[in-house]
Amino acid sequence: MSSAVEGSIPISRRSADARRTHRIRKWLAVPKNLLHVGVLTAYTAVVITVMCFHEPWFDEAQAWLIARDCSWHDLLLVRPHYEGHPPFWWLLLAIPARLGVPYEWGLKGVQLITAVFLVWLLVFRSGLPEVLRIILPFTYFVCYQDGVTSRPYALMMAAMVLTGMSWRNRDDHPWRLIGSLILLCLCSAYGVALAGGVALAWLWRVLRSRGVRDGVLGQKPRLAGWCCWQSVSGLSL
Repeated sequence: MSSAVEGSIPISRRSADARRTHRIRKWLAVPKNLLHVGVLTAYTAVVITVMCFHEPWFDEAQAWLIARDCSWHDLLLVRPHYEGHPPFWWLLLAIPARLGVPYEWGLKGVQLITAVFLVWLLVFRSGLPEVLRIILPFTYFVCYQDGVTSRPYALMMAAMVLTGMSWRNRDDHPWRLIGSLILLCLCSAYGVALAGGVALAWLWRVLRSRGVRDGVLGQKPRLAGWCCWQSVSGLSL
């Protein structure tokens, strides 16, 4: 019956109805999009305001001094073993530090970019419930520890969010998850441990479902990704 009714309706009218329906759906989606933009804008404003009154702690200043004064050789090969953390955060700080940007402007500018990136992922890209997307950016850790203090916490948190987003399609698109795990390793020594746990869980699932030979050697992009991740994690230690 419905097919007969649809057949009696002219194609032009059906296309017009489809366009009208699409416009209505798009219009209904605008308030939610505006809400997300408002959350990101409010978060950025709060973080910038608190940053104006925040005096960097000694470890924040130490990271800036390492990025500014160490040679590239020491920055990549010596300091990571002495400090116990990968050099990626120092490499980010080295961009403004070696370009002559003032201390607090450069330090807090890099931190602000990473914090906004984290909240953008949480609000616009994550699969979290709507309530959590609105509340999480203004909690203590996301707003202050990940937002105001200039440490690689926000970048590590963003890598964890990307890892969660990539987990479902890990076997179809392994390099998405591998890239997230590599970023997690580059952020912190704790990130290396977290990435190792995720990688072990991934390997266990593959071996349990497909066996050793087919699981490890059956998909070459995944095997290449594992080898790449192991190389990066080994160099990060």
